[in-house]
Amino acid sequence: MQLKIVSTATTTLTTYVTISASMLGTTEVTTATVFSSNATFCGALVKLRPAAIRKPYKTMRATKTTSTSHNGNGTANSNEIEVFADFLGFNKLRHAIIVQDTQSESLNHSTLQATLGDFEALLENVRTTVFNIANSKADQFKDIFYAASPRLGILLPHFENIVVQKHILPEAAAVDLFNNSQAWLIMAQYANDNVWTLIKGTFNKLNININADITLAISCRKDNIYRLYDVYKICHKCGSPLNILEKGYWSKENGFILHAEFKKSFVRRRRNIQPIIKVGSLIREKSINVTNLEYISDTEYHKEHDTMQRKIFALMKMVEPMLNTSFDVLFTDTWGANVNGSWDGVIGQLVRNEIEFSVCPIRFTSERTLFITYSPELHIEYVNFIFRHPRRNVIRNIFFEPLADEVWWSVLAVTGLMILLLAIFVHHKQQQLEVKSNASIHVDIPIEKRLDFIIFIVLEAIFMQGPAPAIFHLISTRTLIITTCIFSVMLLQFYSAFIVGSLLATLPHSITTVEALYNSSLDIGMEDVVYNYELFANIRSPIAHEIYANRISKHSKGNIVTLERGVERIGRGGFAFYVGTNRAYRILKSTLNDAEFCELQEIQLSAPYLTSSALRKNSIYREHLANCILTFRTSGLMRYNEILWEIRKTDCNLEQNKDFEVDIEHFTPLLIFLGMAMLQSVIVLLIEMLWFRRKKMKSLIIGNT
Repeated sequence: MQLKIVSTATTTLTTYVTISASMLGTTEVTTATVFSSNATFCGALVKLRPAAIRKPYKTMRATKTTSTSHNGNGTANSNEIEVFADFLGFNKLRHAIIVQDTQSESLNHSTLQATLGDFEALLENVRTTVFNIANSKADQFKDIFYAASPRLGILLPHFENIVVQKHILPEAAAVDLFNNSQAWLIMAQYANDNVWTLIKGTFNKLNININADITLAISCRKDNIYRLYDVYKICHKCGSPLNILEKGYWSKENGFILHAEFKKSFVRRRRNIQPIIKVGSLIREKSINVTNLEYISDTEYHKEHDTMQRKIFALMKMVEPMLNTSFDVLFTDTWGANVNGSWDGVIGQLVRNEIEFSVCPIRFTSERTLFITYSPELHIEYVNFIFRHPRRNVIRNIFFEPLADEVWWSVLAVTGLMILLLAIFVHHKQQQLEVKSNASIHVDIPIEKRLDFIIFIVLEAIFMQGPAPAIFHLISTRTLIITTCIFSVMLLQFYSAFIVGSLLATLPHSITTVEALYNSSLDIGMEDVVYNYELFANIRSPIAHEIYANRISKHSKGNIVTLERGVERIGRGGFAFYVGTNRAYRILKSTLNDAEFCELQEIQLSAPYLTSSALRKNSIYREHLANCILTFRTSGLMRYNEILWEIRKTDCNLEQNKDFEVDIEHFTPLLIFLGMAMLQSVIVLLIEMLWFRRKKMKSLIIGNT
């Protein structure tokens, strides 16, 4: 046994003791529970059927004979410590506080060791703090508690003590210590009407709520039996009445004997809340002339507006019948931001204790955890860049795309070589014709004039158009023409097959990362909503800061827009919009056809937002709300609600098999080429006309002279 006494020269503070004990078991009653606030404390016990009694924990009681009398000075006797040991074992607690009332001169090492030596076999492995009322100020009781401490068992062995009634209990209630983080065992002696009146009068004044875990043990003085009662209110500030429910009894032979109802958690037992609960939500995008409550309750129309809030409100409305209560919803227009040390929006309502919890999703942030408490996760919001992916990242002449640049240069070289060879063959053919004709006058045809004819002949062969067979008679020339035709057929097969295949096949998306988006020719914008500004201000990604500084905020009037404006620009193409995906898809589904919808691409900038309901600090409904949300999750109601608000996307695998058309964007290079050729021919025509006119005028002048 370890003993440590901490004291000062003027005031003896809390005494810390580490002692030994065995966790004792409980016995439960499976018969119907009898609740009564006016029952006689030490009346006849509930008759138990033998088959209804069980002991879930191994009982290891001290064999040493100890005193069973009550100490008049307020210290706990062996029976009370034994009850407390069973109480700790039933609640599976390893940390405890015992409030004693002894004289300061008796609180020395030898006396305390003798007193606690009898309990060594009862409180094994329990970290116990002994608070001595006589040697400490009453207002110091709250100082032995600290934030995030383990769940505690607290023993008040003498309720009749005036310090306990006037100071300890009110001090604990003032700092909200009657909650599920502390399990209180308050013991009273001599059950009579005066004690009963005193108990009800004292607890009626205390700040006790639905989450209180208070067990009142009344000694019957005979047979070492304590009657056990559960004490709580639904809501103290709402004026709820005090409930004192009989939960069973304790005896030295059997330990705890509890009604079957009390083997359930207090969350399952206390579900008849009844008082109206004030809750908070927000509305940002209401566009129809209805009340706020009608708008947020609607699940059929305008589902793209306030989607998160309306989706979660539909889920949270199911809490009302589960807890037999109703909501009074207070609306605001923002989630909540800390402006000059003061919170606005829903968070402000929680901080000012205007509401108990929110029925809209609130993002998890480290700053907010200092002021509010979060429930289990309710909703995941996906916010990404959405845009229509260009069919090709860099648009160039589509008619050059099937073949690599090296191939095109090779084709050009081969064409030039064919022209040269054909020119040689034609020249040789011309010489043969001149020899055979035995002409007396030799006509020397300039090679540049024959070159036009040769170029057209080669192009006809390449484009599979001719020439006429009667033109060429030499085997070498025909061999060259046939070879050119075969070459053109093979080249055209590669070319046309690639064109057709590329148009029918789904092209891989090249803009799939934030870096690729930043370097693309797309305009980039974001929805004008507060959490987007917070994201770009606090995100650690350098490329995200570059996107905001150089691509979004540079043209803020055109790129930071509303949901409707941003989605409209997505539909036109060439614009990447940072927005909640479900809301955007709901509008895009109604404005784009299936083929256009399948061109949509998402790029994730940051992790999805995890959201939940927010509760005010130390909310009395924290455990009840958490239980309801977990019930929604395990029962499938949460998933069902998500399906109701999801947008069904188009099956893009079916779109791949539909007819494909070449759009004007990709046909434009051919039109430009044709237009330039026509313009060039017109310019040449004008030059020829001017040349011919000048030549004609020159001939006229020579003729006149």
